[in-house]
Amino acid sequence: MSEKIARSIGKNSEEIEIIQYGLHQAFFMLINFITIIICGLLWQELIFSLVLFTAIYFIRPYAGGYHADTEIRCYFLSVGVMNLAMMCRHIWSGTESTFYCIYWIAGIFIWINAPVTNPRNKLSETEIAAYANKTKMYLIIFSVLFVLAVFGKKQILLDGILYATLCIAMAMISGKVKYSRKLEQ
Repeated sequence: MSEKIARSIGKNSEEIEIIQYGLHQAFFMLINFITIIICGLLWQELIFSLVLFTAIYFIRPYAGGYHADTEIRCYFLSVGVMNLAMMCRHIWSGTESTFYCIYWIAGIFIWINAPVTNPRNKLSETEIAAYANKTKMYLIIFSVLFVLAVFGKKQILLDGILYATLCIAMAMISGKVKYSRKLEQ
């Protein structure tokens, strides 16, 4: 189907290939989004799941970290992580100070270590600097929203930002471990 649409829009083989890739990625993102909505409804955490998905969506491409080897693994891993975050939100009863410490530790880790690059898709020094700056910009936005959520008593926003930051930090740590092992082989 995406090939048919791409052929009707594209003017040459290169354009058709780019359009087809974009349509494929959009479809994959839509499937992820619909799955997260369903999971959010099942956990009775729809708003939280949308905040979490949105926060991860913006910063994750720049922060880098673990990447699954296939799209289907990526899908199941992403859905699993989102469900784990929703489950943790249900069962965790930490103190506010613990909550804040986790956020700031994860945020500082991301600030210092982003981006975690994938040896398969190497970045130039310029790209690494640009990705690091973009990550830092989103972290600043997250931190402002986090502080506003604290003072505005918007727990769902606070939780979404915390869990997104924690998920991204864990993906970065996992990526560092995975890619350091690949370099050793």
